[in-house]
Amino acid sequence: MCIILYTQLINLFCFQNTVFSTLTKLVQDVRNFKVRIHAALALSVPSSRKQYGSFYIVTWIALLNGLDNSENMEDF
Repeated sequence: MCIILYTQLINLFCFQNTVFSTLTKLVQDVRNFKVRIHAALALSVPSSRKQYGSFYIVTWIALLNGLDNSENMEDF
């Protein structure tokens, strides 16, 4: 039983790592503003700081970098 729960926790962490790292990259690096907005919206879904886990600071840094990068985007 403990092995099954441990495996599920590892899978959950791997899933979280993939989701948060992908969304933070989208918010910072993609030139398409609509994609960046939707990535930021997806990052706002967790309802408490605890649900972000170890990705809380990383998420804030990515959002601030994305906001800063938006000033340097060319108009289309």
